[in-house]
Amino acid sequence: MEQVEKYYIKVLENELLLRKKKNPSYSMRAFSKALGVNSGVLSLVLNAKRTPSLKFGEKIIDKLSVDMEQRQRFIDSIVLAQKKRSLQRVPPAIKKYKVDSNTLGKLKFRELQNDYYHSVSEWYCFTIFEMTKLKDFKSCTKWISEQLGVDELKVKVAIKRLLNLGFLEEVNGNYKASQDQLRLTEMYTATSVARRNKQIQIREKAIEAIEEFPIEKRSMTSMTMCIDEELMPEARKLISEFNEAMSKLLESGNKDKVYALEVGLFPLQK
Repeated sequence: MEQVEKYYIKVLENELLLRKKKNPSYSMRAFSKALGVNSGVLSLVLNAKRTPSLKFGEKIIDKLSVDMEQRQRFIDSIVLAQKKRSLQRVPPAIKKYKVDSNTLGKLKFRELQNDYYHSVSEWYCFTIFEMTKLKDFKSCTKWISEQLGVDELKVKVAIKRLLNLGFLEEVNGNYKASQDQLRLTEMYTATSVARRNKQIQIREKAIEAIEEFPIEKRSMTSMTMCIDEELMPEARKLISEFNEAMSKLLESGNKDKVYALEVGLFPLQK
């Protein structure tokens, strides 16, 4: 239930991330101004330190481009969060408000769908998952942000998604990788759109690595061949076996750095 109650936070986080993607210098102050609310209050809401009022929620959602169903889910999640609070006097508007049980199911399902898609499509999500296996890992979003060169808000949202999906666990304030490897395998074979986005990002990171890291810390090879396309299924099988063998080798030693292995076999002719 708690995940459903915090749906309004996810909506705001996703909107802020979207705006930051278009303009990396976009600030919380600019976001709060666009929504017509105080930046300090909005920050408290995003950090789950303050539950917004129904009036506050209605003011915010009317400034976002959402359909009627999304608007209803947003308001419902605020009402649920308000009702859970130990208030001596529940506001009349909240007391009278009824949330349809079907809405709860839709909220949770849509939330999981959204978490699932973004966890697959953003390169840093499962990089964070792998980082938890480092001996010197710190469960600090600022540290993770600095290590990856990623905005801290993106790190916070990614961790929430991984926790929500069960890929990460929080034990005594520390993040640890879940042992549920079956679900992880399912994640890696997810939707084609999400995987395509991830593949593009990983290749962009490979280009960055050529400029950023010395040859001792990376291996980049390529080969141009005239092939028989009917052998592609066998080639895919060999590549898959190679990936597994490389993973087994490199993960058998001391885990002191997270790497990406990127293998591509594609046509050069139109």
